[in-house]
Amino acid sequence: MAPTIWIDVEDLLAYALSFTRPSGIQRLAFELYGALQREFPDRVRFVRQDRLRGGFVSIDWAELTARFAAITRLPGASAVPSPPRRHTQARLRRWLERLPPEIHAPLIAALRHQAAALAEVGAALGALRPARRARPAMAASGHGGIALNALARPGDVLGAFGASWFGPSHPALLREARSRLGLRVALLIYDIIPLRRPEWCDPAMTARFCDWYLAALPEADFLFAISRATAGDIRRHAAATGLRLRAEVQTVPIGSGFTAPPPAPPGGRLPAAGTYVLFVSTLEVRKNHVLLVRAWRRLLEAGPAERVPLLVFAGRIGAMVADLLAELVNSDYLGGKVVLLEHPDDAELAALYRGCLFTVFPSLYEGWGLPVSESLAFGKPCLASNATAVPEAGGELARYFDPESLPDAVRALRSVLDDPAALPAWEAEVRAGFRLVAWSEAARAIVTAVSRGESVA
Repeated sequence: MAPTIWIDVEDLLAYALSFTRPSGIQRLAFELYGALQREFPDRVRFVRQDRLRGGFVSIDWAELTARFAAITRLPGASAVPSPPRRHTQARLRRWLERLPPEIHAPLIAALRHQAAALAEVGAALGALRPARRARPAMAASGHGGIALNALARPGDVLGAFGASWFGPSHPALLREARSRLGLRVALLIYDIIPLRRPEWCDPAMTARFCDWYLAALPEADFLFAISRATAGDIRRHAAATGLRLRAEVQTVPIGSGFTAPPPAPPGGRLPAAGTYVLFVSTLEVRKNHVLLVRAWRRLLEAGPAERVPLLVFAGRIGAMVADLLAELVNSDYLGGKVVLLEHPDDAELAALYRGCLFTVFPSLYEGWGLPVSESLAFGKPCLASNATAVPEAGGELARYFDPESLPDAVRALRSVLDDPAALPAWEAEVRAGFRLVAWSEAARAIVTAVSRGESVA
C-alpha cells in the first residue's frame, strides 16, 4: 500500500494569527498543498500540532482553505465561523499593522514569542503524561482533530513544507514521529539566509531558524529545496560544518503564479495604468528597496522629471527599514515619485501587475524569487537582481543587474526607460516565451520521490 503523506500545516495557521496578508512562503506552501490535495486526494492528509497533548492531530482541507482565505480573501472559499477571541485577534493585528514599523514589528514579535512560550508549556505538561500521549486512542484532541498516532502507519511520511522553524519544539516532534510512530520525515527548504547572511534578518528569527535547521535537517529522510541555488547552499553548509544529512537534496519545480484573484474593483488607490514601475515585496532590508530609491533619485536629477515614471512599492512593511521610511517621508516620497501601497489584496496585485510598464526586483538574496516569475506569468517584463536564485526564476526572459551596484541598476533602468518603443517588443517576447509551470509538477516531484523511497544519500 502506498504511504500516506501527512503534511504539518501548523506554521500556516500560526502565521494567520499574526498577519492579515500572506508572504511568499505562505503563498507557495498553500499552492503546493492544494496541488497535492488535487493530484493525490487518497494519499495526502493534513495535520497540525496539538499544543496541549503533544504530537499532531488531523485537520480537514476545507478548514485549512477557509483559514487561508481569511488572509487572502480567495474567491469561492467559505469562511469558517470564528469565535469572539479570534475576531479580537484579527482586530488587534489590523491595529498593530497600522503602527509605525519600528513599533509594530517588535510588538508582533513579542506576541509570537509569547505563543511559542505557551506552546512549550503545553509540550512540557504533555511530557508529564507519557501514558496518555502514547495511547493510540481515537478521541478528538483539543483542536477537534484525531491524533496522528491513531491514523498513521509505519512507513508513512510526515511532511513539513512551510515555515516550520517558527516553533521551538518542531525538531522534537519530528524525532518522536520517526522513533515512536515509524514515520519518515520530508522537509522543504526555501533558503538558509539566516545562516549565511544573518545581518539581513531579525536576530530573534535568526536564532530560531538556526536552532531549528541544525536540529531538524538530520531528521529528514527526504530533503527538498525550491531552487538549485538553495540546494547548493544546503550542501555547502553541510560540508563546511560537518552537519550529517540522511538525504540528498532534491530540487522541486516551483509553480508560476497563484490562485486567481477576483476581478479588480474600479478606481481606488491604484495609480493609473501605464504610469509606473512595480516592485512587489515586503519592505525589508534584504529586498533592497533603498537601491531603487537611490536609482530613482538619480533618474530624477538627470531629468526631465516628467519622463520618469512612478515607482510603486507594493507590500507590507517589515523589519529593519526605519531609515528607509524616514528617508521617504523626509523627501516627500521623492516629490511624489515613489508610491507605497501597503497590504495590497490579490485583486489589487493583479491590477498592479497588469497596469505596470514593467517590474523590478533588486533583492540581495533569494531562495527563488516569486515576484519575478509572477511578473512573467502576467506577461510583464522584469528587471531583476543577478544574485543567488533570482535568475532561476527569471530565466532568459528577465534582464539582470548587480543588486549591490547603483551604477549598474541605473544603467539597467535607463536601457528600458530611454527606449520606450522597445518595451512592447520585450513584453511580446515575455508573453510568447514564458512557460507556465503547474503546481502539480511540484506535487508530483515530491510524491514520486517519497514513493520511490529515495531517502538516503
